[in-house]
Amino acid sequence: MGFIETELAFLEISKKKPPDYYVRCHFLIALIEGLEALDAGETPAIFAPTKRRTWGERPYRVEKLQEEAVKHCTFLRMHGYRASKAYRVVGGPYGVDEDAVKKWCIHFRKIYKDSPTSPERVAKRLNRIHQKLGHPVNLEWRLKRIEVDGKAFREARGPKKAKKAPAASSVKGIVS
Repeated sequence: MGFIETELAFLEISKKKPPDYYVRCHFLIALIEGLEALDAGETPAIFAPTKRRTWGERPYRVEKLQEEAVKHCTFLRMHGYRASKAYRVVGGPYGVDEDAVKKWCIHFRKIYKDSPTSPERVAKRLNRIHQKLGHPVNLEWRLKRIEVDGKAFREARGPKKAKKAPAASSVKGIVS
């Protein structure tokens, strides 16, 4: 029995039912059926991809690495880098210009607003923890991490496609 089935069984046998008991049960049953359908080769609605603009061959990975870029920028800013230099240092290995990194920072700030899980807050929290534990700030490690994440980002995004040249028949003025 897996985790989801265990949760469902626990809900069913518990004496005091939570107020959202029926919603939880319905969701867990839909989740179990969806996973079984995926295993059989179907894509049920609960797991169907949303219709939104994606970027790259692996859009989820690209988005997570963009979040990491925001964390890297926050870390660099906390350690004396100006915003434009932090964007440039992160953007180089990622293969994008500093404006793109700045847009990511703005984008994730809008998405997360005051959420404690925002990339910027997570970076600040991790920095405070390291300081409390007495771990020295390791800028070299961070710069290497930026290189590694940048390489992973470029691979996840995939190769940039070159613009196709117009077909010879569509170019006017060519004599056959």
